[in-house]
Amino acid sequence: MNEQESPFRDIVTKTLAIIGIVAVLLAGMWLAVNTVKMAPRLASSLAAAMVSMTSIFVPGERIEISAPATVENTVAFDLTWDHINKTKKGAYAFAYTCSGDLYFTSSLTGSDIIACDTPFTSKDLVGKITLTAHSKSKADVDTDLIIAFTPAGATQSSAETRVATTIVPSEDTSTATTPTTPNTGVTTKPKTPGTTKTQTYVFTGTSTPSNPNGTVDLRARVLAVGVVDKVTGDFTASTSININARVAVRFVVENIGTKTSGAWAFIAQLPTTPFHSFESAEQIPLAPGDRIEYTIGFDSLEQQKKVQVLINVDPKFRTYDIDRNNNLVRADVFLDVK
Repeated sequence: MNEQESPFRDIVTKTLAIIGIVAVLLAGMWLAVNTVKMAPRLASSLAAAMVSMTSIFVPGERIEISAPATVENTVAFDLTWDHINKTKKGAYAFAYTCSGDLYFTSSLTGSDIIACDTPFTSKDLVGKITLTAHSKSKADVDTDLIIAFTPAGATQSSAETRVATTIVPSEDTSTATTPTTPNTGVTTKPKTPGTTKTQTYVFTGTSTPSNPNGTVDLRARVLAVGVVDKVTGDFTASTSININARVAVRFVVENIGTKTSGAWAFIAQLPTTPFHSFESAEQIPLAPGDRIEYTIGFDSLEQQKKVQVLINVDPKFRTYDIDRNNNLVRADVFLDVK
């Protein structure tokens, strides 16, 4: 009986083994086919974590003023300035602080005196003025040379820059006499005008230079909401956006304070699926008036008609900021959900 059952058992065992192999092959084929079908969904899911960002640094409006640190009495010298990133038309004025009997004349005024603490204007006052200091003092005289800028149509100056200079007495050769005392071997070196001193001042609105005792005030503002081309990266503003497009938000971070900031960063919370919080790298310090314009784009949005982007500047308090209320800004994005 056992000898008759043995061939039967062998047949059953081999049959089951073949069935098992076929089942494994069919399962492998099914897994491969479904993996291919799921690949687009997987790629779409991964795209949600991809965020594009571009930034443009825009320096603040500046006036650079240049003058000798010391000038000789009755000797002409040039005061020059350069208005960088000028945004408005306007007129310049020269002035200087009162100091004893000091007064200035200019090639623009001839022999007429320019009074102290009194703005002098001229249509020819553009970028340069040649000045001559006059004083009867036998000691050095210190004063501040000032250039002010008034925008067209305004009644008051919107920018004022100054540089300190010293007036040194000139040698009066007309009354010089031959000394009768023996030569002691000591040579008196006459005072001569010093090297040119250049100072840079930053202004925006109130036109105040970066003040080491001032305050930093970083402010975020939304400029526009729209889409960014996935190939060219070009931004187009839009009020209604297709949910399959790459949404983009343009915003600016600027220093509206009076002191240069330290390093900082920002976080952008994006309405993607899954949720994504983008943290920027460390950003450069911003002087008063400096700003950086950003465009941040992202895919795979939440399936809602209205979503929101939240931007928080310097959330980790890397730099001192006098006003934290304007560090947080929101941008509403309206989607065309069908």
